[in-house]
Amino acid sequence: MGLRDDLIDLRRDLRRHPEIGLHLPRTRRKVLAALEGLPLEVTTGTALPSVTAMLRGGGRPGGERGPRAGAPDLAGRAAGAIDDLIGDAPCR
Repeated sequence: MGLRDDLIDLRRDLRRHPEIGLHLPRTRRKVLAALEGLPLEVTTGTALPSVTAMLRGGGRPGGERGPRAGAPDLAGRAAGAIDDLIGDAPCR
């Protein structure tokens, strides 16, 4: 299974199991598991259940990218970003 399929599965899983408020242990676990093994600098929040991943660009000016989505808005913002990449495939 490729990265695209993994993203689709993650999005569908998060939508099938929504968490409410700032208590998001399952979402955080899923996001951390999805990021594991990728060449990213991953940090987690202490006061909030946030996850941040930084992709370093090898020292070029402007070569760092750090898209952020806190766990509370991950399902909405990340799903929207994924939709932009893969289209709005219906959940089955």
